[in-house]
Amino acid sequence: MGVGSILVLDNHPIDEDRMARIDKVQVTELLIEQGVGTQAELARRMKMDYPHLNRILNGRNCTLETIGRMARVLRCSPKYLITDDPELD
Repeated sequence: MGVGSILVLDNHPIDEDRMARIDKVQVTELLIEQGVGTQAELARRMKMDYPHLNRILNGRNCTLETIGRMARVLRCSPKYLITDDPELD
């Protein structure tokens, strides 16, 4: 997809370039359920530096591409990883 492309998540269009935040609690639960184990192992499987993943899990914005990579590793829908918690703003 190119610049300005639109993705659809739960029938809601999402601009591909829009940033999102990850639900750390949900990721932690999925790490256990899917047998990934640790955040460091998740980072390795995502081909991402652990410090970068740690920043994302602690509230830093990330791209939809990153969410997609995480969802593939955790074998879940990307919608389960995204939070709209206003406390993170």
